[in-house]
Amino acid sequence: FSATLDDRLISEILVRRALHRFVSTNLVSREEQAMPKGRETRDHDAKAQIARLADAQKLLLRAQHESGASRSNLLAEAHVLCTEVLWDGQGEPFAEAVVLFSRILYEKGEAKVSLRLLQCNVEILAAEGEPMRARGTPAEDTAIYQARMFLGRVYEKDGNASLREGRLDEASRWLHLSLTNYNQAAGFAGATNASDARVKYEEIRSVVTTLGAKK
Repeated sequence: FSATLDDRLISEILVRRALHRFVSTNLVSREEQAMPKGRETRDHDAKAQIARLADAQKLLLRAQHESGASRSNLLAEAHVLCTEVLWDGQGEPFAEAVVLFSRILYEKGEAKVSLRLLQCNVEILAAEGEPMRARGTPAEDTAIYQARMFLGRVYEKDGNASLREGRLDEASRWLHLSLTNYNQAAGFAGATNASDARVKYEEIRSVVTTLGAKK
């Protein structure tokens, strides 16, 4: 196997195992939830995981403005931090890690794996977002909102690339996928950035309508 294929396989296995861990560790009894020591440990772990994700996010942003070895090293560091949360995380940090890990994979050139990772986990991301929004967390801070916006941007990029090359049917397919994800993001109640998603939705819908008229 090539290094890229090894990385892909390891990533998919890691996420699959983490998903099982996520489900099992969130099915705790009321008695366990009531234990102060247990809550203290979980709170400490969650803070450590959030800190790792923040560092990974910074590394990813830096990598997007770099090239060559510097870019590769930054992405590798972000990859390590994110996998640590995927391995041990649960709840909200885990959901955020799934989205961030997908973005890291995309920047590393693993676009197909990146997109499949989010596509296969939208239900669990949406489920984690519900209690957050119930507590008043802005929708744009939930993993599912971030996932939908990321997917919308990626499909929009692919659609525009196909348009430039004159592949209208392919462009239409990509842009319809972009449209769906922007619409999902715009539909989240209370999202202060929903207008951004709505603007993108209307913009892409106009392009798709024009494409349909050309066929």
